[in-house]
Amino acid sequence: MKHSTEQFLRARNFLIENRTNYEKAYRDFRWPELEDFNWAFDWFDVMAENNSNVALWLQADQPDQGDRASSMDTKLTFAQLSERSSQVASFLKILGINKGDRILVALPNVAPLWDLMLAAMKLGAVLVPTSVQVPAHEILERIRRAQVKMVITDEERISKFSDFSDKLSKDLIRVLVGNRTADWISFDDAYSCSPHFVLPSKLCRVTHSYFILPRVRLRSQNWFVIRTTAIP
Repeated sequence: MKHSTEQFLRARNFLIENRTNYEKAYRDFRWPELEDFNWAFDWFDVMAENNSNVALWLQADQPDQGDRASSMDTKLTFAQLSERSSQVASFLKILGINKGDRILVALPNVAPLWDLMLAAMKLGAVLVPTSVQVPAHEILERIRRAQVKMVITDEERISKFSDFSDKLSKDLIRVLVGNRTADWISFDDAYSCSPHFVLPSKLCRVTHSYFILPRVRLRSQNWFVIRTTAIP
């Protein structure tokens, strides 16, 4: 186990052990001083190895359908999430996404969203999370101002991108969660890629960007807040 993983584990265990003792937890907790640390590789994958416990459980939106709704639930173990996210990271790499490249994500709460969040961290890509309720003109603004290289959305929201497709760069990589369509690459192709993905550089500094979050609007434009892997 890497030294940085051990530091992270000690800090985590301290909070768990003192979860009912607020005063001690507040007084004695110290953030681990990490420089070389990738949460997806150095914590999640380590903890997920051969781990068959459920890590992600997405419940169907039709509770009135009883057993049928339960059969529509999505359950993934820690080991499955680890493997799937590495496949997605390989997929993104094949498509030309490298460390520091920005990916706009407009997805509901589905399994590929969670695969993607881990994959981006493994690859060093930067996510631009976008609510599924954001209108088309604001999506275009985010693509331009955040210098987005790839967009990932689903069939329900693809029409928003069609509204301004003529204003998008031809180099913009477009990925669709759902059935394959013209001009869009199917996200399903990711799960045919290799699950053996290695950290693209020897060091992954905790100061590297991970999220670009749109915040309050000022003078008709969004402010963008960049979060690093140290403060995700």
